[in-house]
Amino acid sequence: PGGIRSVPAAVAWADAAPPNVAAAKLDMTEDADPRAGYASMDVTVWPGSCARHAREHRNKGSEPAPCELGESYRVHWRGDGGAVLGGPLAELPTSAKRTVRVEAAVPDGASGVTAIAVNRHGEMS
Repeated sequence: PGGIRSVPAAVAWADAAPPNVAAAKLDMTEDADPRAGYASMDVTVWPGSCARHAREHRNKGSEPAPCELGESYRVHWRGDGGAVLGGPLAELPTSAKRTVRVEAAVPDGASGVTAIAVNRHGEMS
């Protein structure tokens, strides 16, 4: 009937998800603010890469999930144990190494800063 044959097609699909690739490196200068409880420093974030993500998974003997770098990194104060303290101090794109000047009050329990990859679906956990 009809004489028309369809050709099967396959399309790759990835579920929408938060980023799964962390920043490669984060560095900060010494605090330049002489006031107790305040900080003034430069924070530099080096972006993660899909190649590094895949290599790390292969080295562990597992297949990497699809790479999602995110759209930006949010820089936050970090407490002992890695807990995020307060709202973001800055937001930087994931496209290249970036440096931002952070001038802010230091919350109780802060021991450093962290950069968390973010996209429209959420933050990396």
